[in-house]
Amino acid sequence: MLTFYSLFTLLHLLPTAALAAAGGGGGATSPCETSCHPTHCMSFISNLQSSSIPPDNYSLAAVDQSLTITRSTAHFLNQAGRVGPAVEDCLELTAAAADDLELVKEKLMSSKAIKAAEADDVMTLMSAVVAGAGSCLDGLEEVGMAGGEVFRRVEAAKLVYGVALGLVERRLASMAAAPAVITNGRPTNKSSTIGSLIMNIPFDQTVTVAKDGSGNFTSVNDAITFASHSTRSSSTFFKIIVKPDIYVENVVVPKRLTGLVLEGSGMRQTFITGNRSAGDGYTTYQTATFAVNGDRFIATGITFENTALPQNKQAVAVRNSADRSIFYKCRFISFQDTLYAHSKRHLYLHSTIHGTVDFIFGRAAAVFQFCEILPRRPLPKQINTITAQGKDCPNIRSGFSIHLSSILPGKDLIDKSDLFYTYLGRPWKNYSTTVFMQCYMDGFVRPEGWVEWGEEVAPRTIFYGEFENYGGGAGTDRRVRWEGYRRMGKEDAERFTVGEFIGGDEWIWNHSVPYRSGLLDSDNIGRE
Repeated sequence: MLTFYSLFTLLHLLPTAALAAAGGGGGATSPCETSCHPTHCMSFISNLQSSSIPPDNYSLAAVDQSLTITRSTAHFLNQAGRVGPAVEDCLELTAAAADDLELVKEKLMSSKAIKAAEADDVMTLMSAVVAGAGSCLDGLEEVGMAGGEVFRRVEAAKLVYGVALGLVERRLASMAAAPAVITNGRPTNKSSTIGSLIMNIPFDQTVTVAKDGSGNFTSVNDAITFASHSTRSSSTFFKIIVKPDIYVENVVVPKRLTGLVLEGSGMRQTFITGNRSAGDGYTTYQTATFAVNGDRFIATGITFENTALPQNKQAVAVRNSADRSIFYKCRFISFQDTLYAHSKRHLYLHSTIHGTVDFIFGRAAAVFQFCEILPRRPLPKQINTITAQGKDCPNIRSGFSIHLSSILPGKDLIDKSDLFYTYLGRPWKNYSTTVFMQCYMDGFVRPEGWVEWGEEVAPRTIFYGEFENYGGGAGTDRRVRWEGYRRMGKEDAERFTVGEFIGGDEWIWNHSVPYRSGLLDSDNIGRE
């Protein structure tokens, strides 16, 4: 595992990269040198200096200002009334930002040294605050409210969050403790039973959902409402067992419900399905069949599906904003925007993802390992783009790593793949970060590999990489010649593993999940 200070070497390449670049010892001479918004940062610092606030308190002052503008924005939104779905999204995201900023403030006010894992937790929270503002702006653009007063206020808040992000990062570097040595055993990579996922998890309570009335509840939503009001330790879990059936409902796991395990009977037996879509007037954020906001969430043995037709545009099956969340042996089915990896740190393991346009998208730091990714038949004249990652600042903990997975044509694409182009991804934002490592790529993947966002030239600041992939679509000789694209070496690739990229060895190992912390030995690629 990278030590806290070795992160200095990774500036802007990945979510954990900019930590030390913002602090002492890395050569940075200005508090704003690595800021998302250096000009605004310098203006903010100048005001603090005129007030004789010491440099050690810059980050706390920035978080306080972030809280002030968050509360002001929330007040304005409430005064404006619920004038549409996009404003409703902004209210929800603003409330989440206030909660996360309070946690950041609490940590910064501590007099104790901060370990690397704790620093990543704080930066994950700050990154989620920025991501939430970005999602709010996305929704306002979707409904034609770009440029209005609501948009301008949220845009201003997002700028303040970006300044605070850099200053918090710098402060964390100065508070760093000596790195701890991990001594716990780690799991094997071969376990295949659902039981292995949950055997070491302490449950306070277990309830069952069954449509036939044989359980405690007949709907998933009712069980989640019950769990949300349960009283239990913050370190334990609440388990909901979902019996085989098709549950037609839109489900939201609230932010206050942490440590939830949702256990189905298998991805071909337990289904949670809905049909909301942008074509029916919802924002992309609201189309999710299943949305999870509570941290430490685990799902296993379930298919999540959005059955909206492809002509209805964005239709999310799962939206995930839960930190340290795991989806194990699950299936995600839709067309456009299937899986919204919204924010924070995720692991998708031994799962299957179907879709067409940008069907894995969002601003999270997410690893997809031992997954099957199955592009399906798009609309006429459409192209398939597997990923659309939304990192818009180098400091943000954000990016997608697809590792030891398979890129295969869906059943409806197998005999028609020559008619539809499929690409690994396209850059949604200026620092879009996506890598494919040690994956099998079928020959239907376009030789260019990646494609521009519309008519826009790919920003030079993106990080798109490939490492030791194999199969008919893995050749890199004809790949794009973008400045931000690279054939990665082993050192770069290691930075995008479960252990490094999302700090998985700190929080996954004790669930007995069959994940791989690092890279697979080159001689064994294709054998697992």
